[in-house]
Amino acid sequence: MIINADALSAVNEYLERVFLNNEQSDVVIKDMLQQNKLGKYEIILLTKVPYQKRVVAVKQVGGNTITFAEIFTGLIDDKKLKDTVTIANLADIDIGKLVLNNVLYRYVSFTPINVVGRITVIGVEINLQTKKGFVEPIMFIFNVEQRTVPLVEIDYVFKSLDLTVDGEPRRNLKAILGIYAPHIVGQDHAKTAMLISSVGSGPYDNEDVRYTINGIVIGEASTGKTQLGNELCRSLPRCALIDATASTETTMIAAYDTSLKEITLGPLALLDGDAYEFGVVVINEAQNLKEPDKLRPALEEQVVSVHKGAQHIDVRTRTSVILLMNPTMNTWDVSNFMSNFPKKFDVPFLSRFDYIIVVYPPHGEEEITEVSRAIRERHRGLKTDYGALWAIIRYARTLNPTEQSGVEKYIDDKIVELYNKYKEREIPFLPRTIEALLRMTRAFAKLTLQTKITPEFVDFVVDNIIDWINIMSNPALGMIAVGSDKKNAMFLLEKVMKMDCTKETGGCDLASLSRKFEELFNQTPGGEEQLQKLLDRKGLASVNTYVEFLIHNLYNEGFIYKCGIDKYCVVNSR
Repeated sequence: MIINADALSAVNEYLERVFLNNEQSDVVIKDMLQQNKLGKYEIILLTKVPYQKRVVAVKQVGGNTITFAEIFTGLIDDKKLKDTVTIANLADIDIGKLVLNNVLYRYVSFTPINVVGRITVIGVEINLQTKKGFVEPIMFIFNVEQRTVPLVEIDYVFKSLDLTVDGEPRRNLKAILGIYAPHIVGQDHAKTAMLISSVGSGPYDNEDVRYTINGIVIGEASTGKTQLGNELCRSLPRCALIDATASTETTMIAAYDTSLKEITLGPLALLDGDAYEFGVVVINEAQNLKEPDKLRPALEEQVVSVHKGAQHIDVRTRTSVILLMNPTMNTWDVSNFMSNFPKKFDVPFLSRFDYIIVVYPPHGEEEITEVSRAIRERHRGLKTDYGALWAIIRYARTLNPTEQSGVEKYIDDKIVELYNKYKEREIPFLPRTIEALLRMTRAFAKLTLQTKITPEFVDFVVDNIIDWINIMSNPALGMIAVGSDKKNAMFLLEKVMKMDCTKETGGCDLASLSRKFEELFNQTPGGEEQLQKLLDRKGLASVNTYVEFLIHNLYNEGFIYKCGIDKYCVVNSR
């Protein structure tokens, strides 16, 4: 039984005007929107059948006009029609499932759908009451406002951002981060990681080697995770932001629709592609996944066999997957790595991800001021430069960086160094972690527009990963990292490093810098007390930990460089 007959009348009117009277679809839609016969809906598209289906949109039988909608909803039993068909106009439709206001719908679309995730559609929702009393909602879609990313020439982007191929990687990365979600302050590590996922590490000679980059961005609410996901998807022509509460692990890959007797494909399958065209699936509120283990083959092997009904297909899922999630207790617990994840997120599942980034809320007066400014700028229209960012990602995917002489042995040594870091911080380090590190080195190179992987570049990658480990395993470092601490970093640079840390002196190590930093405070009346308050405020036990962070800050900003084993020099002393 149809509950809202007026909605069915609207569908019939559209089908008759377009497929019987040959009126222009856009004219009919505009007219019916003005009469409130059609509506606009913000929906999450979950699945669709692999190919369009051909149906009779409108036909005339014995002088009566019958539409596809009347047959599809069961109002008319097509098998009982005895009269001769005099007119039969065909249409091609997409069918699948979507979510509107947390309710699952079947849908029929009379316009091709080329996107998944959050989109705006124009159509009508019809509610059918089943024999068991349940209401089955169906949406007929007549137009889709499909997001397009502006096409910008890469040469123009290079000039406007002063980017250069094989230029200094920190400088290139800083310029690229500047156009990605500029209104979100202090989350550069998360931005970098998510951009790596969008660039990938391919191509590889061996097609069985995964070139997509899977990651987890985890942190308490209001740290910008969802906004980062939205801004990334708006920069990519093939991207889906899916709420874990609105989908299941099965429908994200491929599911069997019993009502349609069809296997429907989800975003991980629909966004499959080669190293140049693969898509990205961002799963929001991922802590709500009920059966994450079902995603394991899609994440690593990237081929899933589906056997449903009388149908069997092998589904390819070559997409980068990013989980956005809150820790189990909402705040990151450094004392027990696994306690931050739901119990179903076991080590084998987590090992399918190449990075885990912990994000923290704003901390300290300076960053709160920066956040306040950024929010005001956002209200004035500050946003991601979608066209420029997609141009960079598109170009970066074409790069195929090569390892220079001696790099292979150097990477092996660095992997051992990272292994010890992981072990020291009680973070699982598995053989898959080595594969992830190799993938990320290539992805870092592509993102920062490098064609050669040198030992110096490997240092750059490892330093970033060590930052991620430090933030993950030390809450104080994490809280510091989200704040700029520019004043203290520049204080260290101006008062100590420019005088003592030069190429001629052989540079400075962490221990000597920490000692000199402490001496500067102690030489000032009340300075010792001031330094202790600084450490207490940041929850740090020693000056060393704080100075280590400041060094990484200066290093990432390009003010200093490594001039020996654990030695740093100021840039102008090269």
